[in-house]
Amino acid sequence: MHGSQPAHGRAGRAGETSFSGPQAEKVSRIVDNLGVLEHECDKVQWQFANRIFEIEDDLSAGELWMWLKIGNKLGDLANAAENVGKRLSLMLQV
Repeated sequence: MHGSQPAHGRAGRAGETSFSGPQAEKVSRIVDNLGVLEHECDKVQWQFANRIFEIEDDLSAGELWMWLKIGNKLGDLANAAENVGKRLSLMLQV
């Protein structure tokens, strides 16, 4: 809690902390770039999975599962980064 001010009073100050101009444009470019990077990550994830399946005969079942799980988790991380960027952009538009 911040001091004795109620939460609704702090929330009312959200507009005071918003910004515009060059700073807002920079954040917008970064968020837009997150979408591009997430899409690139999707493509790399697909290539990664294809490569793992090419060598699956050389891997144990556990290794195959682990590598596919790592690829999926990296994709999840990229998706989460894009979602955070979108939420940040919405918050800054207040």
